[in-house]
Amino acid sequence: IECARGAGKTSLAATLLLHCGMHYPGADVLCLANTVVQARQAFDQANNMGAMAFGDVNDPESDGVGDLRITERKTVVLPTKAKIRPYASKTSTLDGLKAVAYILDETSEAKSDGMFAKIESATQKLRDSFFVSITTPGGIENGRDSPYYQRRRTAVQALDPKESANLDGVFAALFGIDEEDDLEDPAVWIKGQPSLGHVIPEQQYHRMLEQYRVQGK
Repeated sequence: IECARGAGKTSLAATLLLHCGMHYPGADVLCLANTVVQARQAFDQANNMGAMAFGDVNDPESDGVGDLRITERKTVVLPTKAKIRPYASKTSTLDGLKAVAYILDETSEAKSDGMFAKIESATQKLRDSFFVSITTPGGIENGRDSPYYQRRRTAVQALDPKESANLDGVFAALFGIDEEDDLEDPAVWIKGQPSLGHVIPEQQYHRMLEQYRVQGK
């Protein structure tokens, strides 16, 4: 899933974490990113949403009542005994994983393909296991052969009816303007930023456009 900043990707990741924890008994549910700090963004949001919806037994105001036990390093969903954890997606730390769900945030920043390969290999250890990559569009700083662009080409392929036959296990959602679109036309911005006009004020994008024009970019 590729979308602009501020479109709610982290909220989506948090919702997925909670859903898997509530519906897969005994599951390990991992939120991964390049650093634990980054992974904690979705993890913390899941905890905030979960505490409001289901209650946290560790909250002093809950009197020990709730379906979640939230701590710094993991959240236990008490009815299912599932665990939700933030995790740094360094290749060296990914051996031995056996989770139901891997939610990987900001994959456009990946420097090597090793973590993708390890997670995909780990999904084969359980019958019900899946891997969701959520990211903002990447630049070309790391080159067109970067792990991000390699994976993105697979996503584009999965959306092409002529080429998707061998990729029926892949779902892709890519938000962006088309090649023939004029970047300076406000009518096309919604394609790349579906939250424009309600979560993201449209005036914010107009200001950004004017700044880039002044800078000659």
